[in-house]
Amino acid sequence: GIAPYTTGFAEGMAAAGHDVYVVTAPPHYPEWRIAPGYEKTSAAPTLINGVRVRRVKVRVPATPSPRGRVLLEASFAQAAVRAPWQHPDLVVIVSPTLLSAAAALARARMMRVPCGVIVQDLYSRGVVETGALKGPLAGVAARFEGAVLGAANGVSVIHDRFVDNVVNLGVDRAKVGVVRNWTHIAQE
Repeated sequence: GIAPYTTGFAEGMAAAGHDVYVVTAPPHYPEWRIAPGYEKTSAAPTLINGVRVRRVKVRVPATPSPRGRVLLEASFAQAAVRAPWQHPDLVVIVSPTLLSAAAALARARMMRVPCGVIVQDLYSRGVVETGALKGPLAGVAARFEGAVLGAANGVSVIHDRFVDNVVNLGVDRAKVGVVRNWTHIAQE
């Protein structure tokens, strides 16, 4: 569900005259297998609607277990930070993909590049609501998410109700803004 918004954001920024470079995984969701035609990664990014897109190799689990999801995200985090980056003016991360968000944020900070996070959903709440983590581990996830978001220069959430949730993770309220998702449905 997040891919259409990320695509729209990237294409919108490119249409506004920005040089946009995306590092992403090949399509694999909701089927939990790499989509036909995307099995091999290319050394060079592909130009799609004005956006340079680099798809990196990831390990997609056969079944979507909590452990498999962590391995998928860890493989994406590793591939994304190893991918060639020019020296960007800004890094924008879309989350949830908490491990890769942390890795990309760390790389951006090492490069002294400002970094923002667009929060489509809160990872720490999702793992509790789905039952993937409980008790102390859920608390660890919340503290980790708070640390990642708190290290960003800015955090965008998609709804007003998310603001307090992000602030409760320890993120400075002044860093948090609301940018709602849009719709592709034309009004008559």
